[in-house]
Amino acid sequence: MSGAALLSWTARILVAALFIVAAWGKIEHPLEFAQEIQAYQLVLVDWTHVMAFVIPWLELISAIVLIVGPWRAESRFLLFSMLLVFTAAKIWAEMKGMKINCGCFGGILGSLEKSLQGLNGIIFNAFLLGLLVLDFAVSQAKVQPRISVEGFVDRPTRSARETPPA
Repeated sequence: MSGAALLSWTARILVAALFIVAAWGKIEHPLEFAQEIQAYQLVLVDWTHVMAFVIPWLELISAIVLIVGPWRAESRFLLFSMLLVFTAAKIWAEMKGMKINCGCFGGILGSLEKSLQGLNGIIFNAFLLGLLVLDFAVSQAKVQPRISVEGFVDRPTRSARETPPA
């Protein structure tokens, strides 16, 4: 395994493990997670209960697929998108001066989770986004087309190759 592949694998495992832990805490305590969503004041209260049920399962399934699944690119995209939304919500709350629990891990990390409030949480999310970008970049570098049309497009015919240019 090359250094880039090892770095990509490590980034994937780290992000996936964090999302699995985060999802587990929210799955165990959906009402608390719904209250944490409500604290951001970005969606209607009725929607927070739906979100509190759906988001953790999306996180869990996406994280597992990121490690072992055949849809790794789709999983990476979904986790990246969720992180963008979470980060935007944190930035919005910070700009409004709100001092709220991030809701990241469903309260299972205790005081460690409290350290992810405000700017620390934004920086942490940016770090996770960077890990996903790194994994994407390495995966794109490894992708080779199975069939290349490069050699077939504008390929000179035999008679054109035999005739010297004028």
